[in-house]
Amino acid sequence: MPLPDGLSPDLAPMVEPLACAVRTAERCVVEDGDTAIVLGGGVQGQFLTHLLSRRGCRVTLCDPHADRRERALRFGAVQALAAPRGAEAVARARSATPEGRGADLVVEAVGRPEAWESAVALARKGGHVVFHGGCAPGSTVTFPTHALHYGELQLTGSYHHTPEAVRQALTLLQEGSAPFGELLGPPIALEDVSRVLAAPGPKRPVIPE
Repeated sequence: MPLPDGLSPDLAPMVEPLACAVRTAERCVVEDGDTAIVLGGGVQGQFLTHLLSRRGCRVTLCDPHADRRERALRFGAVQALAAPRGAEAVARARSATPEGRGADLVVEAVGRPEAWESAVALARKGGHVVFHGGCAPGSTVTFPTHALHYGELQLTGSYHHTPEAVRQALTLLQEGSAPFGELLGPPIALEDVSRVLAAPGPKRPVIPE
């Protein structure tokens, strides 16, 4: 697909991860004004926060890092909280939703079994949970049958993207609908690529010499 005119070469490679978030946002069952919780404030969590806010959701992002929580407010979140690790923290996060009933939508963007379990615990009765973060192969999770059955929760997995999602991602990057540049780290040289890929961190433009 051709790059739109004026799209920065530094931002253009972000089209693939953004397209994954676009597809997940499309699969979320929401209406204007719904309450959404996004677990994880990394690149995908910021993308999802922005996309859901554009759909009219009141998004709360949860992450353990203060800088990511602050960034989420610039990507469209109405509030940002510490990561709900443990039953007490989950209860505090639920209490931040209207009437403390839980969120209409919870999107997991961490990729850890404990975060998947927290996502289900944060959803209201009749709510929708979308698992965007992929856990390591062989991982297992445990969900309470009462909450799933009597609470009539909808659980959905979302992986990868589609050609249409890529087109939408290119348009979003060209429009600058969010401060996407904040997700880029300093440029690196070609010989630094393997080292950078081996550790988690921001997206890094590569400048071959």
